[in-house]
Amino acid sequence: MGGRALFEPRGDAWALVLCSGDALCQVDYLVRARVPAADADAIVRALRDAEQSVRAERLAKMRSVAGTVTAEQMPS
Repeated sequence: MGGRALFEPRGDAWALVLCSGDALCQVDYLVRARVPAADADAIVRALRDAEQSVRAERLAKMRSVAGTVTAEQMPS
């Protein structure tokens, strides 16, 4: 299992928006997913910094996901 997940705050909780692989490391992709450009840039920068300490094997799993699944596409 691998990939990355994008969550957004909704009220007092966090809600899953979508799951993907390396697409979530791209500002333009996040903007297309309705993330404001300044926030998308900050997310990508923070993600790059955070992933520098992740083991190569784990990064490979995170990158292994092809495509994107939105929360609406997931079974309830």
